[in-house]
Amino acid sequence: MKISRISIVLITFFLLFFIISCSDTTTSIKDPGDIDEPATLPCEINGVEYGLEIDSLTFRGINGLIIPDCIKDLSNMTRLIIDDCDIEYLPPELFEIPRLDTLYIMRTNLKEVPTNIGELTNLNFLNITSSKITEISDGIGSLKELAYLQLYRNELNSIPENISKLTKLRRLWISGNSINSLPLGIGDLVNLETLLADRNLIDALPDSFCDLTNLVSLVLKDNMLTELPNNIGNLEKLEHLDLRNNKLEKLPESIKNLKKLRMLYAQGNNFSESEKEKIKSWLPNCYCYFNW
Repeated sequence: MKISRISIVLITFFLLFFIISCSDTTTSIKDPGDIDEPATLPCEINGVEYGLEIDSLTFRGINGLIIPDCIKDLSNMTRLIIDDCDIEYLPPELFEIPRLDTLYIMRTNLKEVPTNIGELTNLNFLNITSSKITEISDGIGSLKELAYLQLYRNELNSIPENISKLTKLRRLWISGNSINSLPLGIGDLVNLETLLADRNLIDALPDSFCDLTNLVSLVLKDNMLTELPNNIGNLEKLEHLDLRNNKLEKLPESIKNLKKLRMLYAQGNNFSESEKEKIKSWLPNCYCYFNW
């Protein structure tokens, strides 16, 4: 009996479909909304061993996230993101990832940064934001390679003194906390270029503050400052200064040494009209804003 060419094609198609269906071993992470038990990321998905292959990993929008112990074996991973996850503590194995240089932790229930954060000695970028952090451990002072530190929108009352050991730090962002003072040794951050410390409760700046001679942008709006240090003029590289909504009545005369300053925002303070004119005369090449 002869078999038509069309019949052969159809038989071949169904055989291939059957083989592919039987050999599918794909492993996937279910949407957290589809499961009742806590979601756990396995160390192997689709036959790929993370310890050998992966260099970046993101946990996003997972309720009841459990980070597996084997995360420490991800020897090639340099970037880890934990975003919008219901997680209250970080397992010690996380701090054993050997090459991690970028760590984002955002929108979580974390309340503290543990001491062993200092074990991530290759860390260059640390972002722990929009969480419930009330305390940063002294271990942060061991992150000698750290260049970018972002701790905004937490519940911090203070910053540990040994942050002054982070001499490679270029950007510090601590906005939106309840910090009432800056570390006394903050001036040791000799490479700091940007400091964002707005929306806190800072009422004075430490004496060492004006040793930050590489500072280019300084944002101190929405604090409780009544005065600036007399030697604020030492910040000769400063280009942007935001002092809005404080309690300032005058600025030190040394501010006229800020030859590179281009933008001064000073609305919402208590400057008299004569003081405003004086400041403008000290800074002829700067846009000075005193009124809304």
